Amino acid sequence: KGQLPVTFLRNKRFYHLVIIDMGNQISPDEIRVLLKMHDHRLQEGRFFFTDVPSDFRPAKNLDERVLTDRNRWSAWRRSNFDYFEKILADIPADKILIELGTGPGRFRNLFKKFKYIGIDFYPFELVKIIADITKPLPLKDNVCDIVLLSNVLEHVNEPELLLRECCRILKPGGILLGAVPFLGDVHQEPYDFLRYTNYMLEYLFKKSGFRDAEIDTLTTPLEVYEGVQRIFFER
Repeated sequence: KGQLPVTFLRNKRFYHLVIIDMGNQISPDEIRVLLKMHDHRLQEGRFFFTDVPSDFRPAKNLDERVLTDRNRWSAWRRSNFDYFEKILADIPADKILIELGTGPGRFRNLFKKFKYIGIDFYPFELVKIIADITKPLPLKDNVCDIVLLSNVLEHVNEPELLLRECCRILKPGGILLGAVPFLGDVHQEPYDFLRYTNYMLEYLFKKSGFRDAEIDTLTTPLEVYEGVQRIFFER
């Protein structure tokens, strides 16, 4: 597992850890083969390992056309999409991509060529495994080629455990992709816990079994200024 790389990118305002019509989603039978835990209930093709938290409130408008409309995105979100698109373009099709903390799936159009599995504690449209990602994942070792953590790590109160689990489920040579905020307002309350410097990220990755952590920046100083204005002065 010491051979697993992690790609992480950072913009002026956010650190980005680099990692659906989803035409290539894995079937329930294929998912069942990957599971190491079987204390679940199967409901409409979804595997429930936990109950949905009663205090979580998803966004009201989850229409696919709205979620994937670039004109509705912030500059930061567009930069994320473009960077992810560049990285994923070099990875062969039909690899297994597991997205932890799937959410509503704004970047679903990036993942069509992969065998995609969404995992979240809320049954959003693309989620096939409903599980608490702050606990050991219900998956066998070495089951996927890519793990995506897009703006998820800040919502996890035990990040080292999650990263160790990411390392465990990745095949040798697999890659961890994703994004986490550095400067931003509190969001998705009460599930917003942490902010990271690049030094802490590098420390966590190394401690969790990854190597070759790559941290880069996105967005412009003007976009950072506009973001700070919006967060702190326009409310």
